[in-house]
Amino acid sequence: MNGNFRNSLVVVFGVVASVVPTAYSADEVILSEDAQELVRAMKLSETAVLAARLGSERDANQKANNPVLLDCVKRLDPEKLVNDFAAAVETALTPAEIEQAHRFFSSPTGQRLVEIGVRNFQQSAGEKPDQPDRLRASEDINETDAFIRTSAGKKLLVDEVLSAPNIGEKARSHMRQMAAECTQRKARDNQ
Repeated sequence: MNGNFRNSLVVVFGVVASVVPTAYSADEVILSEDAQELVRAMKLSETAVLAARLGSERDANQKANNPVLLDCVKRLDPEKLVNDFAAAVETALTPAEIEQAHRFFSSPTGQRLVEIGVRNFQQSAGEKPDQPDRLRASEDINETDAFIRTSAGKKLLVDEVLSAPNIGEKARSHMRQMAAECTQRKARDNQ
């Protein structure tokens, strides 16, 4: 895998990782099922929750965080963030590009690429992922290169359209809101 390609992976998943602890209601916007499924296939919301958990654990180790908040962050449900990322995806990609990207990221090659991105993020955060960091065969690399030549692949992996600073703001805000509600609920329960 060439360096630019690996850098693109790190950027895509690094953007998601930046979503670490504007209220947002998923009912405000009707989102396409394709955008939601693309978010799931790319594991965008799962990676955001992973980033929040790792950040909270790091803060807890530095005694800058309380155990109740850490417990609440560990309980964040990635599924509740899907619409936040789907809205960002719909802003960045056309419906045809969303379908194109969903087809790729749902394929075995696309899923291996997603796993590489997640593992690269984990490594950059100091975790030790348990699987090797590589695509399986030249076929995977050929399929990935073919995807990069599509408009969706160019936008996602070359132009890095999901790396705009505001892309993860709704999800960050939503996670902060969920964590705050959880800590308030726990505080009430302990009274």
